[in-house]
Amino acid sequence: MACITLPDGTEIIDDSELYPEHQARRMAHEGQTPAEIADELEERLDIVQGWIQEGPYESPEAYWLRRYNAALTVVLKTNST
Repeated sequence: MACITLPDGTEIIDDSELYPEHQARRMAHEGQTPAEIADELEERLDIVQGWIQEGPYESPEAYWLRRYNAALTVVLKTNST
């Protein structure tokens, strides 16, 4: 699990690293083959390939910071109109 502190001080506990689909994307990002990942996670190869194809790996910190910045942009645009 990751504890993430956003720029406004909000703290988020993220457990995405515990999920096999997140682990598969991270492992692929680190250079492991889908077959190696399937073996390590004890999952079928076609399922692992599906997880990897769903999207690129993004660390929990990067994910929450991207969401924070997107929300901040919306708020700033709304307040400027």
